[in-house]
Amino acid sequence: MTEHSLNESVARPVVRCRRSDGRRLPSLLGARALRFLAEHPGASGRAVGRGLGIRHDSQTWELLHRFERDGLLAKEPNGAASAWALTQEGQQLLRDLPEGVYS
Repeated sequence: MTEHSLNESVARPVVRCRRSDGRRLPSLLGARALRFLAEHPGASGRAVGRGLGIRHDSQTWELLHRFERDGLLAKEPNGAASAWALTQEGQQLLRDLPEGVYS
């Protein structure tokens, strides 16, 4: 099978990789994290990780802090843990995600 025919045999949705402002769209895991926080505002990082099935806290921490740096999430101290929530920009990005791709 040639490379050309192999590519034709695999059906893939066409997805834009960048937002209108030129920034990349989140990964599937990132989109699921945003959805989780939209449904559970104020969740701790550990709760987000458990909700997404992430085994290592460091992976959750990296994802949440990257989104915080990008302005998509904000954290508030909540005792020993942090309470995470979507910012307005995070809420807008979640609304702008292509339908059916991140479901």
